Amino acid sequence: MVFSPLTIPILTSDILIILLMFVFVTFLLLIIILRTKINWILKLFIIISSTVVYVFAYQGMMGFAGWPSEKQLPDRFQIHWTFVKEPDKFTKAEGAIFLWIEELDDSNVPQGIPRSYRLPYTPPLEDEISDVQENIEMGVLQAAEVKKLNKEELDLYNQKTRENTLTSQDRESQGYQLFDSYGGVYQITFGELPEAELPDKSPF
Repeated sequence: MVFSPLTIPILTSDILIILLMFVFVTFLLLIIILRTKINWILKLFIIISSTVVYVFAYQGMMGFAGWPSEKQLPDRFQIHWTFVKEPDKFTKAEGAIFLWIEELDDSNVPQGIPRSYRLPYTPPLEDEISDVQENIEMGVLQAAEVKKLNKEELDLYNQKTRENTLTSQDRESQGYQLFDSYGGVYQITFGELPEAELPDKSPF
């Protein structure tokens, strides 16, 4: 989900005040720049830079407004809930898969706070998510691991897909559930939440 300056989501009062302050400071900066006698190329550069900074600041603020993140998923995390929005054939709207997750540390203990993430919709990923959601509703805690495919793995997968020679084992081991994200293509593997590896208790 990408926000533009024309997007008008529901803002909290704090975020709205910060945005208005930023717009006000930018407006004052533009007035000062336009009234000073500096090279017009430099003026144009400052104006464009201010606009770009505003757009990125706006999108960053939206991350605090409860919108699902599209950034890279943690390497390992617990899944608290899921939601699948299928593509709409009539409106041509793209589908999406939403995960409510909490990152796991090296001892399989949840850390931080739960966050919402948005993944691109694919039918194979929907099938996996349906099983995950069913297990969650039955009380079986779910987790997932994310691995970034290197160039050799991605090329091999694409080649086998084109040749239609993928076996069921290939699909599982080479990442049938693939999705694009920041920085590359990733494989996601789901399963039950592993037991926490807590340190041994001190005898004292």
